[in-house]
Amino acid sequence: MKKKKSMGVFCILFTLVCLFISGRVNNDLGLFSDMYSTAGIIPEYIREGTTLSFLLLAVTLVISLICFCLYTYKNVPGAVAWVQLAIVLLICVYSLFVSIMCICCMDGYQPGRRQMASYNRAINDYLAGGMTQDGAEVHYPLPPVFMYLPQKTVETIQMNGIKDYPPGGTADFEAFLEDLKSIAWTDQIESGEIQRGKDYLVVTFGYEDGEKANLFFFQSEKDGENWYLQIGDGRIFGGAGFITDYVSTGEAVSATEPQEIFVLPMEPEELKRSAELIGRLKEMGVSFSTVDMRALFIREMQIQMKLWEKEQDAVEAAARELTWRMDRYHYAVQNGYAPTEEEIDGRIEEIIAWLREASNFVEIETTLKECGTTCEQYLQDCRELYRISLAIEKLHTAAYDEFRLGNDRIGERVCEDFSEYWTYYLLDVVYPSMESYNENTLEPLLDEAETFYISLNGR
Repeated sequence: MKKKKSMGVFCILFTLVCLFISGRVNNDLGLFSDMYSTAGIIPEYIREGTTLSFLLLAVTLVISLICFCLYTYKNVPGAVAWVQLAIVLLICVYSLFVSIMCICCMDGYQPGRRQMASYNRAINDYLAGGMTQDGAEVHYPLPPVFMYLPQKTVETIQMNGIKDYPPGGTADFEAFLEDLKSIAWTDQIESGEIQRGKDYLVVTFGYEDGEKANLFFFQSEKDGENWYLQIGDGRIFGGAGFITDYVSTGEAVSATEPQEIFVLPMEPEELKRSAELIGRLKEMGVSFSTVDMRALFIREMQIQMKLWEKEQDAVEAAARELTWRMDRYHYAVQNGYAPTEEEIDGRIEEIIAWLREASNFVEIETTLKECGTTCEQYLQDCRELYRISLAIEKLHTAAYDEFRLGNDRIGERVCEDFSEYWTYYLLDVVYPSMESYNENTLEPLLDEAETFYISLNGR
């Protein structure tokens, strides 16, 4: 009984000593705080082993205490005590080994590695100005932002949709990294105080192995002046105003706008023809629709007839243009980008407000009045056009966001800019997926629309 209790006491004390040593080493590694990082200084397998050994020691201590109680109050076979001793010795020796390895990496020498300084000595040297000393032998604590980025050399920078900007190796490239290092711990914003909205700039770091990391620069809706930086895990830092030295603040938008956005005709004669056509179609029970191409086809013919000498060429061009537009629209809807009625109302209200600021608004209003309608009614008659254009715009925005987050591939093709990315996104992704819709739905609707156009013109 005494021998088992003695073995139990030894196991508890030895485990406590090893647990204390392991705890101190883990604390030096920065694993018990969020103040600094030793990534890149300590080999990953040693860092992970040190953390694992601490957890194993904690479990071993609990088991040793339980065993001691059993030895005291129960008749436990002696073999149990020997098994416990063997396990405790194995775990403690492993813990001491990885702890010593960590201490050697942080404070001693290893073949092929330069001398490492402890964190305290490194920070003292840093505060003394040692960071600017060339050839210093101290691994300085990483700047706050870089602690949460891959511990690798940045090979490329992409700002929003502009790849390789600033170009690698240039003064601007190095200046941007230095500006990023200037963000201090005191610039960190408490969670919930500042929120990133829909308008922001994305800076993407590219690394040699193909890994990428995103940084989000934005202005708060609260003050609208200060710039903030959000990193991938959601942490937000202030002091990011240097971004305006590299990118125009006007580029902090969710996307550039696609070409398909419908705008009300501004020339009185063109507006008159459009309003008269809509009125004539309404009398026939035909209106703009996503499931009836007749009104859309006739409107497109008004546009194409200005571009082609032969009517048949204009007919073919109108059919092509509507096919492309409706493919984009239906793909957008299928992928969750259909606009809400509120969004369509908002777009119409924006256009009305814009028109009222136009220098020829009175002339536009008079022209529409002569056609028996108003500006508001005319835009409501075009509501389905805005439904289509908004869906395509949202699809375009989603593609743009993918590109500026660093996804520059369409299949095996690497795109150099967003224009190329959007082109091949349509050609290789959107249009091929719409072949069944075209064959079974759209082509019959376009044939019906062409027949209607011919009948409308008395042929």
